[in-house]
Amino acid sequence: MELYEYLCHYRSDCLCSCFFVYNVGDTNTYRTFSSGLILFGAIFIIDWYIQERKIFLIPACICVLLIATYGRRSSLVALALLWLIICIMKKDYKMLFTGIAVVLVVIAFWTPLLQLLYNICMNFGVRPRILTRIISGTISDDSHRFEQWSYVFELLNSSLNRMLFGLGVAGERSYMLSHFAHMQLQGYPHDIFVEVIGHYGYILGSFFCVMLVYMPFRAIKFNRQGEDYLKIILFAIAVTSQLIFQDSYLQNKFFFLYLSIGIGALYTFKSSSCKESTKEVTQ
Repeated sequence: MELYEYLCHYRSDCLCSCFFVYNVGDTNTYRTFSSGLILFGAIFIIDWYIQERKIFLIPACICVLLIATYGRRSSLVALALLWLIICIMKKDYKMLFTGIAVVLVVIAFWTPLLQLLYNICMNFGVRPRILTRIISGTISDDSHRFEQWSYVFELLNSSLNRMLFGLGVAGERSYMLSHFAHMQLQGYPHDIFVEVIGHYGYILGSFFCVMLVYMPFRAIKFNRQGEDYLKIILFAIAVTSQLIFQDSYLQNKFFFLYLSIGIGALYTFKSSSCKESTKEVTQ
């Protein structure tokens, strides 16, 4: 909560300086840049929804543009998912279709726009990672993701015991580090669902995956704590959804924010149900 309030209070200053803090021309720091900028992109999109101030869409679009050129694809997907959830919550299908229309227009003028953005970036002396991937034809490259996911399931399927009980927490890492030459101290599969199933087996792991999707939407539906709590829920969804394509849930601080909100929502719902049942019996 304190982090979110800090980001909200200083969001303008941080957004203006974020682009200049990181050396985005270095291929090893684009992750930090993208992870930092998505925090502010999420906050601006959430404030647009909660406070109904369309002016927030301007800095939100700036964040998206910077991530789309210098950041990483998973951060872009996370903001797109947040936008989709908010449009559905608001039942603002006009805004949703407007966003889709903008994307279609960009696609229609893709080649000249792409070249223009690329030239601008290069003139500033920075390396636009995503644009470079597009130009080189590697934008759809999965960065070994499918190989890693497939290998985790191979490990699980190697014995009935593993299928039922999994490899254990972080149990896949030693195998992946020795199997994949491209991995350096990051022997996780880069997908939270594959990782969870790998750790706890098909039965318990699948149950946990369903709960991870279910809990935040339950928290939104039964939110009785007002707008501030709703902001935190949406913020947690945005920053944690990156785990679908990157990082490990064991090393992500925002995952535990997400988890605490989800568990709290389940407990609140259970308590409310018990009170309503007791009230009905009393009457």
